[in-house]
Amino acid sequence: MRSPWRYFLLLLSLGFVLVGVVTITNARTDDVGVLIFGLVVGVFATALGGYGAWRSVIAGVKYSPDGIEVCNLERTRRISWDDVEVIEVRCTHGDILVFVRQADIVLVLKSGEEDWLTSLAVYNLSSSVPKRTQAKADALQAALDLHRREHVN
Repeated sequence: MRSPWRYFLLLLSLGFVLVGVVTITNARTDDVGVLIFGLVVGVFATALGGYGAWRSVIAGVKYSPDGIEVCNLERTRRISWDDVEVIEVRCTHGDILVFVRQADIVLVLKSGEEDWLTSLAVYNLSSSVPKRTQAKADALQAALDLHRREHVN
């Protein structure tokens, strides 16, 4: 399950790589200070863009018989099916535009904590849950139900 935002982040990251490479190649000068500054900025932009591109390619929510793996730009976390109590879909107001609603899939864990799968969020103008979000939640729920059926003691 992949978010459409990952393509935007990939393009933005590749833009950073391009800026970094251009800065490095144009850092040829007689002034050593300008040369060092150009190289430092170029290497930083290239490294930042490369990291962002790599993380945006692997970003998403994957599930397996062991549990759910959530990869975003910051980190990758794994949640065992045994830790999940229920899977819910919630509509909340968008962060910036108040007339836009955000449909999120929320994992309610047995510890009482909630894990919001924001990488699967879909924005909507109405208060109804978009079909794409419901289909993703249903697929996760089916995987959770299968795990529970297989591991009933």
